[in-house]
Amino acid sequence: MVETAMHSFYIYQCAITAQVCSYKLREQSKFEGADMFLHLDCGAGISGPMTLAALAHLGVDFAPLTRLLALVGLPCQIDVAATTRPGGPGQTVAARWLDAAQLPGSLKEFTEIFDKIDLPLRVRQRVCAVASALAGAYAHAGQMPVDAVRFATPESGGEASNAQDDEANALMYIIGAAYGLEMLGAERITASALPWFSGSVSGSHGCIPLPRPATACLLQGKPVFATETREELITPTGAALLHALVDEFVPGPQGTVRALGTGYGLQSPAGGLRAWLVEQAGGGADHAHGGCEPVIQLESHIDHLNGEDLGMALSALSSMPEVLDVLWLP
Repeated sequence: MVETAMHSFYIYQCAITAQVCSYKLREQSKFEGADMFLHLDCGAGISGPMTLAALAHLGVDFAPLTRLLALVGLPCQIDVAATTRPGGPGQTVAARWLDAAQLPGSLKEFTEIFDKIDLPLRVRQRVCAVASALAGAYAHAGQMPVDAVRFATPESGGEASNAQDDEANALMYIIGAAYGLEMLGAERITASALPWFSGSVSGSHGCIPLPRPATACLLQGKPVFATETREELITPTGAALLHALVDEFVPGPQGTVRALGTGYGLQSPAGGLRAWLVEQAGGGADHAHGGCEPVIQLESHIDHLNGEDLGMALSALSSMPEVLDVLWLP
């Protein structure tokens, strides 16, 4: 009887260990076990390419993501290159769709395809939030229903400008940004105040004032500071990323800096986008004085164990370093 009981307990203990390991693997990132957040220094602006480049400079590998996109009929290529500019060492990203004919044109089409991609829930939530914000801004700018918004597709031939590249590959940059944040284990995102800029750009419908109408819509409620820049510092995709993902705009991060990634665009100013990966101050829990940390709760029904054997099982579980507490209810 004792051997049978201990065998049952062994199986239960193995199940707990397997679930804990599975949880740790799902949550694993480059900075595993740390309570990390990302601070975006947007003093020189932000765009889709700059964001992916900054994440790549922090160590994010986008190759697995391109393979996942190819599986759902969205083959793409994300090339990362190192560069050194007055703002320091960093990286640039050149992204392109390999089959533009298969790209989703509307938010609904994008959602239907994106639902087929095997990605963690938080990545999916972040992608949908940014894509919805961008579509909503385009709808507001054009005074049309969101369902009528059509995302831009790449133009053939020639070298795209920073803004044209950002717009044509917006969905790729949105997915890449959410994926990169997950790979880094960034629980929260903060950002600096945003630089104001003016001027105009030429588009298919004539001269467009800066910030673009969609960008201006997304900048409402965000802190800005004056500059004399007369070129586009914040693109609609960059503004949508800020609008949907940033939890708080702050003067600077508070915690322990673990890494810095700098992303430059095709026509990026000297500063680029600087992404600071920071370990939250006081993120770990002090179990003697209280604290805050993520935990998991495991429950199970146990049959065919007498009181003595159950006591041995509870003692063994309590001695495991990963276990915070054990509770038995009859």
